[in-house]
Amino acid sequence: MIHFMDLFKIYLSPEFNSNILNISEDSAFEITNNKDKNIDLAIIPDIENSQSDCGIISIKNSDNNSVWIEGILNSTKDAVFGIDNSGKITFINTAAHHLIGIEIATAKGMDADRVIQLNLSNKKSISFLDKLELGVKIDGEVYNQINKSFIHVTGKITPIKDKNKVLGKVVLLTDIREFKSLFTKMSYQSAHDNLTGILNRQSFIEQAERLINMSKYNNETNGLIILSLDKFRVVNDTCGHMAGDELLRKVAYLLNEADENNSIIKGRIGGDEFGLLLKNATVIETKHFTKKIKRAITSQDFIWGDKEFPISCSFGIVTIDKDTKDHYSLFAAADDACGIAKERGGGKIEIYSDIAAEYNKRRGEMLWIHKLKDAINNKQFKLYYQEIKSLKKEDVIKIEILVRIDDGNGNIVSPLDFIPPAEIYGIMPKIDKIVIEQSILTCKKILDNKKIKDKFLFSVNISGTSIPDKSLPGFITSMFQKYKVPPTLFCFEITETSVIKNLSIASDFIKSLKMIGCTFSLDDFGSGFSNFTYLRNLDVDYLKIDGSFIKDIVKDPISRAMVESINSIGHTMKMKTIAEFVENNEVLDELIEIGVDYFQGFVFSKPTPIENILL
Repeated sequence: MIHFMDLFKIYLSPEFNSNILNISEDSAFEITNNKDKNIDLAIIPDIENSQSDCGIISIKNSDNNSVWIEGILNSTKDAVFGIDNSGKITFINTAAHHLIGIEIATAKGMDADRVIQLNLSNKKSISFLDKLELGVKIDGEVYNQINKSFIHVTGKITPIKDKNKVLGKVVLLTDIREFKSLFTKMSYQSAHDNLTGILNRQSFIEQAERLINMSKYNNETNGLIILSLDKFRVVNDTCGHMAGDELLRKVAYLLNEADENNSIIKGRIGGDEFGLLLKNATVIETKHFTKKIKRAITSQDFIWGDKEFPISCSFGIVTIDKDTKDHYSLFAAADDACGIAKERGGGKIEIYSDIAAEYNKRRGEMLWIHKLKDAINNKQFKLYYQEIKSLKKEDVIKIEILVRIDDGNGNIVSPLDFIPPAEIYGIMPKIDKIVIEQSILTCKKILDNKKIKDKFLFSVNISGTSIPDKSLPGFITSMFQKYKVPPTLFCFEITETSVIKNLSIASDFIKSLKMIGCTFSLDDFGSGFSNFTYLRNLDVDYLKIDGSFIKDIVKDPISRAMVESINSIGHTMKMKTIAEFVENNEVLDELIEIGVDYFQGFVFSKPTPIENILL
């Protein structure tokens, strides 16, 4: 910034070298020429938002010196007005002429209130006849006579004094149209999604919070709709992301078209998710509008080049009322309603209140995401085991490895609680690897413990969600190598249903580990009601009969027939059979009579911490 004394040295003629600076107020300065007392120059410092370093105003002048001062005033981009105590214009510079659209000669002598027509942002009135002792800041609009419009300005009114006597005032105004336009543009861009032009997630959430507060204050009802595109990934994978972007723009366009009165708040809240807020709408009205959107979207195909894709969406609806806590619970409910709509095949509309039970179940499952991640990070998975018994004497003790979670508070969490959500949310493959490594490490400890004379065969379960993991066979092999444990000491259990879903993948998985000496058991066999023909091409060693048939074998002849059939087909294919859930001697006697090879259940042992073997 140029110091104002330097400014004078540049612009003022040599005869002003003897100028003395007098400060009469913080908001007004005077320069008096000692040689010619009728030459005064007032300087207004620190004008807020001014584009020049300082505002320079001439109060009275003579001879050629007025040329210099007028040149300075006309060179600034700020509009400068001089006003006497009677409220008349005494001076305006070129910038002021352009700002108000009145000729300089015409403006001089006119009432300042007519020349400078101001609308202040704070709605307060101002008159240029008012006497001022201190500066007054201005923020508002000034009227332009030429284009008949108001222009945004900021500035200041500053009193001009001579030895404590107020001679008049100076008005300095800065045209901030460009700044306002840029600010408006930036505000719009920060609130809207660049791709679709509708609100972005943050702005949409802010609007939702406003409706939540209004619902509590006015006891009114509003609606939230979450819309998610079904199979959006198919378009991206088939035609590329440009096609996916165009599909999103098309959906946003259709949402705007459906909103004929432009009364719906619309936003893109995720990759392929949109949100809509309906003000003063009941759940019936919200559902009616949702059906309208659904018809508008599904009535058209998305065309990209020579490819056509039907557009399908899933919808979740939640009511916003006085009981809505916050936007977190609101969006969680809407997301779950939309998620359940997808799980039911897509293209569905689900209302939260209609699926509350499923919502609570789903919410409980989602809470497990954080619990499972904590369990992984804090190493809370604990191994248990249960014996798999044979009535014949064998050299090897067969045990099934079971997993539990020790939450650190003395609670042991059952796998029935955490395995379903772990499979739903893709966490099970990581848990399986933890269990496999811990099992192989435990086997190593048993082998190294010279006090333990028995030989063990570890049977370890592998989730159906882990089978497609191509890295799993290599991981298992590396663990055997790391701990120097023979693979022949391990049998891996895979459920029948997971094998049926991924038959070729499961077959390759089994073959890769059979090559290094592992054995395999087909778990829960019979639950899939298979025709058994696929067993011819599946190299497994054991058939583990589904426990639902075992439990009812004494009372239900159909269950007994199923067990007999499975046992027979297994023996025919040179496989050993295992019956699980053997809970009493009556069941055991039936299984012995049928000829089942192995038994597992409470009649022999309950799940026990694996550490007990090492004691």
